[in-house]
Amino acid sequence: MSQNLTQAILASLAVSAITLPLGLIFLKSTKTRKWLGKHFISLCAGVMLGNALTNLLPEAIELTSNTKLVSLSILVGILAFFLLEKSKVWFHHHDGNHGHNPTVQLVIIGDNLHNFIDGIAIALAFMASTHLGIITTIAIILHEIPTELSDLSLLINRGMKIKKAMLYNFYSALASLLGTVLGFYFLANQLTFQAAVLGGLAGMFIYIACSDLIPDMHNETNKEKNLISIAIFIVGIGITYFTS
Repeated sequence: MSQNLTQAILASLAVSAITLPLGLIFLKSTKTRKWLGKHFISLCAGVMLGNALTNLLPEAIELTSNTKLVSLSILVGILAFFLLEKSKVWFHHHDGNHGHNPTVQLVIIGDNLHNFIDGIAIALAFMASTHLGIITTIAIILHEIPTELSDLSLLINRGMKIKKAMLYNFYSALASLLGTVLGFYFLANQLTFQAAVLGGLAGMFIYIACSDLIPDMHNETNKEKNLISIAIFIVGIGITYFTS
């Protein structure tokens, strides 16, 4: 267990170490953001969908014979992330520009909660196997890069300085580490609960891929770029399938 915990902690730290600097680079460089943006979305969609269906779900079913529990946990995961995204969208569009207002606080709280859930996901994945832990960490990193960019942009647009926004995002990243450690110590021997949480995480990944990322891929009208986008999407699925 100690080896898996160490791996999970390192993975959790890697998520923050990679996504925060890249988020800042994308924020400062419009050309880089446009060039890599679509490719990241396509790859992220493929990896998240593939990981949910070829790794997380089989692992959840292996942990329990109660397939209804796994099915219900998938629905709960989809609903939970839908509500989380809906609340963020609502406050982003109904608060106006009032400096350091409730929107800023909600973004920070939401980011903390999001990262805490990511930490639990990493813990459970590494509990199952090192391979699942690595694939899940990659999926989280790919999703967190545009998420961090969005959060940083919002905080800066609300009047916060870049350094302070980065500091808030760094603090919220520590929630991932907390989720990883608590996940290991409280869920280590709870196989049925592990199965339910893995099913919920699969539901979240499916929701993100199908609701947020794939629709963005449809916005591309150039045929050549569309083919590249589809190819990268399939590569993302292939990465998770052929390494499972």
